[in-house]
Amino acid sequence: MPELPEVETIVRELRRPLKSSRIKALQLRKRGVFLPARGFSRRALAGKTIKDVHRRGKYIIIDLSHALSLVIHLRMTGRLLLYDQDTSNEQPATSNKHSHCVFVLDKNRTLVFNDTRRFGRINLMKTEDLAAYFNQRLGPEPLRIDVKDFIKIAQQKKSNVKAFLLNQKNIAGVGNIYADEALYRARIHPAKKMESLEKKEQRTLYRSVLRVLKEAIKGQGTTIADFRRSGGQTGLFQNKLRVYGHAGTKCRRCQEKIKYMKLGGRGTHFCPGCQP
Repeated sequence: MPELPEVETIVRELRRPLKSSRIKALQLRKRGVFLPARGFSRRALAGKTIKDVHRRGKYIIIDLSHALSLVIHLRMTGRLLLYDQDTSNEQPATSNKHSHCVFVLDKNRTLVFNDTRRFGRINLMKTEDLAAYFNQRLGPEPLRIDVKDFIKIAQQKKSNVKAFLLNQKNIAGVGNIYADEALYRARIHPAKKMESLEKKEQRTLYRSVLRVLKEAIKGQGTTIADFRRSGGQTGLFQNKLRVYGHAGTKCRRCQEKIKYMKLGGRGTHFCPGCQP
């Protein structure tokens, strides 16, 4: 599933070309992907202008004129791809059987929502309803929260530390890949209980989460299988992963073999030498 760095990469790539673009029409190829709020339909998009593209957690938000917003969650295999209709690679994208929503824009562009497993969703709602929508689902942004607030949240939780990082109501945007990477850098075992962490470890965890997220954004995300940037390119940060996907290989710090286990139903990678 695309996590915060992948979503942030897409948002940064789409913001400039989409801003001030006008939506001419929305073509729906599959039911259940586009979910407008009560009283709206896809026809409400026609003629609307894109005002901004931003992110909240793992969600992409496209603000429109007339106080409307699109909220896009890529889930496991979703892709948001921007094409110029004059280029040769546009036709395969819009005709692909997994391209479920096609936004026809002015300036000869199309924005395509492609999703192999069809878990992704596009919601249309009033912009004024965004705050309540996300307050029910997400905690603070890890790139905006300070260390004191992070520790305050951490001290209230009794789960293991990996589950804490994955719970979107604690902090928003961290998923399996970056939880494993952050814990490795912090030298904390993923099964360790939150209440057993000392304040020094909590501060170290905070810094490790921020560091790995910022590095992954700089690397334009991680492509293990499905993630693609807005132009169809892969990310680059998979080349810098230290534990995720490296089970059985030697740790670069201590030479112990990286191990894999299931923790709370999630595949988890860690170094037994660095993360006792």
